Amino acid sequence: MGSQIFFRGSYSGDQLAILEKLLGEHSVFVDAGANQGEFSIAAAKIAQKGKIIAFEPISEYRARLSENVRLNHFGNVEIIPVALGEQEDSLPIYDQSVNFADGTRNEGLPTLFATESRNHAREVVPVKRLDDVLVELGIKRVDVIKLDIEGAEWIALRGAINTIRNCRPTLILEIGRSTCRAAGYEPEAFVEWLIGLDYRIEKITEGSKTLPINPELLGDFQNVIAYPV
Repeated sequence: MGSQIFFRGSYSGDQLAILEKLLGEHSVFVDAGANQGEFSIAAAKIAQKGKIIAFEPISEYRARLSENVRLNHFGNVEIIPVALGEQEDSLPIYDQSVNFADGTRNEGLPTLFATESRNHAREVVPVKRLDDVLVELGIKRVDVIKLDIEGAEWIALRGAINTIRNCRPTLILEIGRSTCRAAGYEPEAFVEWLIGLDYRIEKITEGSKTLPINPELLGDFQNVIAYPV
């Protein structure tokens, strides 16, 4: 991930282009699965009088995130060292046990839900509900939530149900069939739940374009944006 950001300028260019249109100077942005900070840094440049709340439970990536925030002299980023879920807990977070054939590894794969390829317990991390963390921080406004947490998206949003109902944030999230199934649910059920909360779902395509999507049109993997209706 870091090498692609260095050489290409971004890893998630299409999603970032959309995010930039959603944020303003005073926006509050929640970054779940912040990793080394691609989304958080981009958001901090825009929401200079707002707040960026970056959740990264893995200590190695959190250290890089902290350094990137420091190097950019941002005072509007709050880094929270927890994973998001439906209830408070402490759980192992799993990663791939071996590198790829070329010696590299994908730094965006850690998950709370072990699979055959991601079965190395990297570290035990605290898990909290987003609703509870925001109350602790005194945050009463959230404009956008981005989630890239490898199957934990649904439990994280169930732990943010008060925030969803009260703030009606726009959601940017990854939905992969394999990671959903590892977490015990089908992506169609997840999207039906979002629709039931009065969200309109669109698939993010190349060139930062979006297309309306319903549960029947879901593929094995897609980045989506959910707009409150």
